Amino acid sequence: MAQMPGRLNQIASYSGFKPRYPVSAEPQSAKWAGLQLDRESMLRQLFRSLDFNSDGVLTLDEVKRLVNAALLDPEDPMLKDAFATADFSGNDGGGGDGGLTVDELIHSSLESTAALSDEQFDAWCAQWSAIAAEAMAPTA
Repeated sequence: MAQMPGRLNQIASYSGFKPRYPVSAEPQSAKWAGLQLDRESMLRQLFRSLDFNSDGVLTLDEVKRLVNAALLDPEDPMLKDAFATADFSGNDGGGGDGGLTVDELIHSSLESTAALSDEQFDAWCAQWSAIAAEAMAPTA
């Protein structure tokens, strides 16, 4: 039986799912599947660079530090709304636990960057990695 990638094998309706063909044999699907998996991998790597204290959670304070390094207003209500929307797990399934996990970042980032080409997505990740490096640099 084929295992589904990522978290799909944890979803009840996907347990026991067997593709009709290997992904590479599906018409036009191999490129799409590779794209999704590559983007997820890139976002996992990006998360590690954004998670300053390496605790596996991006707090609002860490996000504000990133936003500040990007020369944006960390008190912008849109930032808080975006954070609250992305923070969907925790609190016994009610969401809003105050931190973004890697899965929450991946979910919200894949939705918000779906229209980007591979090149644009790569540039977007590189830009946020550079901002994270700048935010972690010691201040003089």
